[in-house]
Amino acid sequence: MTKGAMTELTGTAAGPGGTYRAILGILLLVAAAIVAAELVRHKKRLPSLLRVLIYTYSEFVLLGLAIGPRGLQLIGTDLLDQLDPFLHLSLGGVGLIFGLQFNATQLKRFPLAMFGLAFFQAAFTFLLCGLAFFWVAIALGFSMGGAVFLAAVLATIASVSAPQIIAHLIHEQQARGKNAHLLQFITSVDGAFGVLVLALLLGAHSEYWLTPWRGLNALLWLVFSAAIGVACGLVFHWLIQVRTSTQEMVLYLLGLVTLSSGVAATLHLSPLFVNVVFGLTVANLSLRVEEIFRQMGRLEHPLFIVLLILAGARWQLSGGWVVPLVLAYLGFRFLGKWLGCLVGREYFRLYFKPVDRLGMALLSQGGLALALLITLTLAESGRLVALIETAVIVSIIASELLAPPLVRHVLARGREWRPAP
Repeated sequence: MTKGAMTELTGTAAGPGGTYRAILGILLLVAAAIVAAELVRHKKRLPSLLRVLIYTYSEFVLLGLAIGPRGLQLIGTDLLDQLDPFLHLSLGGVGLIFGLQFNATQLKRFPLAMFGLAFFQAAFTFLLCGLAFFWVAIALGFSMGGAVFLAAVLATIASVSAPQIIAHLIHEQQARGKNAHLLQFITSVDGAFGVLVLALLLGAHSEYWLTPWRGLNALLWLVFSAAIGVACGLVFHWLIQVRTSTQEMVLYLLGLVTLSSGVAATLHLSPLFVNVVFGLTVANLSLRVEEIFRQMGRLEHPLFIVLLILAGARWQLSGGWVVPLVLAYLGFRFLGKWLGCLVGREYFRLYFKPVDRLGMALLSQGGLALALLITLTLAESGRLVALIETAVIVSIIASELLAPPLVRHVLARGREWRPAP
């Protein structure tokens, strides 16, 4: 048997030994990252740069890059392709956990104006960034189709915010003000806008045409994706009607997440969106939703770790127009979040007047933005997607470094930040 044939059968040039080496490498690097995260959590005197990166899980992307085909090659390209099902499962799990928080009974505690402001600023950021990225792409020489695709994808990912930095700083300072509470709320729910829009984009680009009209095709695939999620939620609700232990309940959840993610992957739909709907259905049908959320919450970190390591390993490291795209992404997203909150607070009257710079504190992005990016790269490929991937990952890491002083500035402006003694 030739070396080429051996590579084709095993998935790596080193055969089974290469697979074992990859598994061992992943386990060692995950262990090192977890230890580092614990050190940062308990050692406040470590450099702030290291603390921010580790607290927001950005180090797992860098570790994935280090062990991937463009680093130490512990994971080869062929093996990465074989690991795609783990990515789909991780995306499904993340989507399920995100959807479980949308329990109608709990959400009724919040005024409608808070939901209005959260989704308005996300939509405003999407529209502003979409128009800006389109003209930037045209100026850089992209074709009309390429410019529209790049603008739509970047604007969708730019619309979502991350709660980790804000939650960390608020907890660290014991901030209990109204602006801090509003920031936590916005970062918890505005990701739903990006998940929905990306599902529409994937439906519009689906290779399976249900109608001759792209817009209607996208809407029909969105409805079909939602139907899969609702069906899984109903099946789960039926399964736990009989007396079910916690272990059996988690097993049912993981089995249905695997099924729904597999169906979505086969049809080139968004496993993230399908399982957000699955989680939302469970949250509003099951009387054990708090127990379910608690049990799935224990799996959140492992799911994110797998997702981010594989995302880093798959990173194409495209060159070209990355620098201008990163600068445009950071600049226009900052502008969109700031102006979106500034305009939104005038139309959605809350029980208090948020600070005028509230949106500046929403610069941070994290796991959900990367989940949207991975959903795209699993469904689409090519040089343009590789360019988008590099621009988004670099922008997310940069935003994690820029976000903490902005959060402090906004909370200080609202007199909710205690200066260090």
